[in-house]
Amino acid sequence: MTLRSNILRAPSAVVIAAMLATVGGFASPSSAATDRLGNAELQAAYIASEDAILTTGAVYTPPDLLGGFMSYELVIAPKSTTLPGNYGVGIKTLGMTTSVIVSLQDDNPLAQNSAGQGFLPPQQYDIIFPDEAGLVLGETGPNGVTLKEYEVTKPDSSAIAVHVAKEDTFQTDANGDPQSISTDYVFTLNNGLITQIVQTSDGSSSLLSSDGTAKFDFSASAITSRWAALVASWKSTHFDSSTSALATKLTKAYVTSEAAARKYGVTITETSKDGPAVATYDAKTKKSVIVTFDAKKKPYQVGFTNAPGTFKVMWANLLGSDYFKTGAIKYTAKTRTYQLKGQSGTIAKIKLDTKGRIISANLKGPSGLSQARTVAYVPSKTTLAKWGVFGTKGQELIRWVLNIKEILLAAPITYTKKGTVISAKGKYGSSEVETFDTKGMKATDVTKVFSLLGLKLGKG
Repeated sequence: MTLRSNILRAPSAVVIAAMLATVGGFASPSSAATDRLGNAELQAAYIASEDAILTTGAVYTPPDLLGGFMSYELVIAPKSTTLPGNYGVGIKTLGMTTSVIVSLQDDNPLAQNSAGQGFLPPQQYDIIFPDEAGLVLGETGPNGVTLKEYEVTKPDSSAIAVHVAKEDTFQTDANGDPQSISTDYVFTLNNGLITQIVQTSDGSSSLLSSDGTAKFDFSASAITSRWAALVASWKSTHFDSSTSALATKLTKAYVTSEAAARKYGVTITETSKDGPAVATYDAKTKKSVIVTFDAKKKPYQVGFTNAPGTFKVMWANLLGSDYFKTGAIKYTAKTRTYQLKGQSGTIAKIKLDTKGRIISANLKGPSGLSQARTVAYVPSKTTLAKWGVFGTKGQELIRWVLNIKEILLAAPITYTKKGTVISAKGKYGSSEVETFDTKGMKATDVTKVFSLLGLKLGKG
């Protein structure tokens, strides 16, 4: 799954909880179910902002929470080489500041469970792309929400306002009636980017409400200065004098390992029963394949870029997220092994080879997360022969098939092919049908995709 499909919401209670233990012109209100919703200029600004966040970065400051007792800041610094991580969250609560640094990566399934993954601003995807989000005026979606009103206006040359009214059948008011919430958004655009969002709702009183002003700063100076401050906060709060030096040496091992992977190739094998996986990279062809499997060993997600970046994800899930103080990091020179015990309950054992490269990494997290990874600095010919033979269209088909359950919200899925078009329909629930045109692909490659995924493709 790519980041474009993941960037639907900003860091909210999920990230905060983890840190404490994100076509059409201007018209009158739409009223017919057949009307296209949304605004082309705002949608273009959203896409441009997302691209800027992923390529050059940004500083995102959302509204305060808990009546002003809590504030947080996101710094996305994709070009930073300070640490293996490139995405930081800083939280200030009652004068105390803490931070987490993670690794944000596109098309790496092993990053999907990384802290913070899939939480990028702006969060109003369904408001900006209502049609793509399945919102239809007067209709109740599978989440029980009915879109009652949708209107786009332009208050001035640099702002676009969106008014939305929804009714939630799963949430009721004091009288037992479906809860109605009316929300107004004002998006400020500067040089084609969204730089501010003001949100006001009439039906939200939660202390975790998103109402207020969110700001985005895309300037290099802001990214550099705020990233430096966040890294300093991370170092001072996550380590003490007994662990800081060892954390620095272990961080170097992750950097060394990634560099070796890019030079010689790599195969990272995850052997845990709950989520086996393999990530491989061929340094000669520059091909990457990352496959995660479910408990029944069926392919769950597949990625085709930046397998060496998995070392960044591994670092972020350990040193970037947990706290290690009072001798919580130990190193045994004889076996070249680091042993770590985080304050949140994380237990890890990292073993190096004689060149300072990671060859095994075992981790047990407080939430039941278990990882057992072995590393060889050669590509897996077997994995590349199976999954690395597809072109761009074949890779898109694989992603489409694996993600279709989330789109249809119905299982099991039946796949049929007529001509070059594949149709997917759920047996139960929605009658919606999704299609994928395989034009440009060999029929044998289409067959091979479904065979690798363990699925049947019938005739349409």
